[in-house]
Amino acid sequence: MVNTTLLTNGLNKLLEYGNVIGISIYSQVNPSGVSGTLFYDDDFTYSKSGNTIWTSGLLFGINNKYGSEDSLLLEQGKLRTADKRLFIQANSNISGNILFGIGSPSTEFYKIIPIGKAIEGTAQDIYYKYYIRYNETGSAFEWK
Repeated sequence: MVNTTLLTNGLNKLLEYGNVIGISIYSQVNPSGVSGTLFYDDDFTYSKSGNTIWTSGLLFGINNKYGSEDSLLLEQGKLRTADKRLFIQANSNISGNILFGIGSPSTEFYKIIPIGKAIEGTAQDIYYKYYIRYNETGSAFEWK
């Protein structure tokens, strides 16, 4: 049986020495002057909501070892070899349109790959695992 308290404490120690991560949350703004829900999906703009949340996290490359979860996602075309895995504490309560900045001040920005957030843990969440992609377009929520 896994002692979740020991596991959580151990992971928190590791995260203390990880990368500095800035989490910016953006809210979607509907086009002005348009009522109802009939508008094009590219008419949206995004506005930063609140302050940047600073935390620590572990950043890893994609594991392309045969049979791993990452290699299966690579084969399915859902991941690219340049994508990364980010692990942050489960008490980092974030949701919505998120942009991760690496470093302080942030010099690289990543967006979540929309393949779902993997939550690792048992009855008590210990950490979140995100697959993230470098934001090279300047538009945080436009996929190329």
